[in-house]
Amino acid sequence: MKRGEIVVQIVEYSKEDRMARAIGYMKHHPVAIFDVATDSVIAVKNFPEITGVCILRADPKGKIFYMTVKPSWILPTYEFTSIAEYADPPTGQTFHQIKGDFERNEGVHSYLWDPERQQTLGVFQFAFGLKGILSLVPESLLLSLAKSTLPDAIRKMDEIADGIDVNEPERARKNDEIWAALKPRLEAGELSQRVWRGPVMATAGPSTAAAPTAPPAASAPAP
Repeated sequence: MKRGEIVVQIVEYSKEDRMARAIGYMKHHPVAIFDVATDSVIAVKNFPEITGVCILRADPKGKIFYMTVKPSWILPTYEFTSIAEYADPPTGQTFHQIKGDFERNEGVHSYLWDPERQQTLGVFQFAFGLKGILSLVPESLLLSLAKSTLPDAIRKMDEIADGIDVNEPERARKNDEIWAALKPRLEAGELSQRVWRGPVMATAGPSTAAAPTAPPAASAPAP
């Protein structure tokens, strides 16, 4: 898999347990990607399906947030409150809904360092399911929408990190300092769950591509 190539799957663990998953190598180191991915202001400005975010509580370990999303023009606007838990060190996050329109709304983001390639392997997983009258919208439609939008979203995160390097040099410098301290620990095997060591192949296409199983992205158990 080359940097910039995104492999997208619908992973079916059982009939009741399916997730959209996107995997791809990214230009920036894991700390820079984490900084972009956890910034709610960036999310609203750069991802049109996210129509609003309100941070209800935040600390270094994560946040509770209220969000509204409109995944497609054919679907209504959904609202929910979720908990995001950050990995320690800052190389991923898990999130799950605690209130809102979804029966199931959870995911894992992992930004794994590949020492051999000296690149970040991004692994993004999402699961959705609606409740009540909204459950008339099939889960398969939501997953398909996620599958179609994930590659552009991942590339956009790299572009945003490029912009931070140029327009916010102090912010970029802080991220680079954190990474300079973290990288030797990852490559020494001290934090093996945050490192990817192995092949990542794109075989016959998005539905059949081989891919790693993402390890937990936060110190708390993944939802």
